[in-house]
Amino acid sequence: MEAGQPVVSATFVTPYPPGFPVLVPGQVFSQQILTFMRNLDTPEIHGYSPEAGYRVYTSKAMEKATPDHA
Repeated sequence: MEAGQPVVSATFVTPYPPGFPVLVPGQVFSQQILTFMRNLDTPEIHGYSPEAGYRVYTSKAMEKATPDHA
């Protein structure tokens, strides 16, 4: 994001509790979403690993997904 490139979620990211997704596959990350996630006080976040971070699509996958790439 800091480089100006879109960062797109590859998985659902669901804090538990309450258990509703904050990110869904294909959703573009925003600074507001990252701030919200950092401020959560929840014991478990499905789709996020403190060691590995979020699962996102690579720039190569994003290139292949663009209509003019076909």
